[in-house]
Amino acid sequence: MKDRHAVAAITLLFLSGCSDPVGDAKQRFEMVKRNATTLDEVCAEHRKLVQAYLDARDEKSYAFEKLHADADCLTAQLNAGGLYDPKTGRELNVVDNMSAADAGVSGSAP
Repeated sequence: MKDRHAVAAITLLFLSGCSDPVGDAKQRFEMVKRNATTLDEVCAEHRKLVQAYLDARDEKSYAFEKLHADADCLTAQLNAGGLYDPKTGRELNVVDNMSAADAGVSGSAP
């Protein structure tokens, strides 16, 4: 009977060691950053990472990631529907990709 309890205890310890919610959240966030197309996607996944740190009671990491998530989400909010460039990790500004003539900018006053 003692052997059964020992095996059960070891199995539970093994299984609990396999679960890493913060690690999973980090991996998901990095995957979204590499593949996301909108700032809203990055914001949403960054918030999940912040929540994982809160659940793990990792105050230092929580504070750090919350600050960065707030910045990501503010950027998304200010650029509603904005696109995200996974290569640079920055938002895409459509005007950046247009020539001055395309944007209607001229060098002289009207």
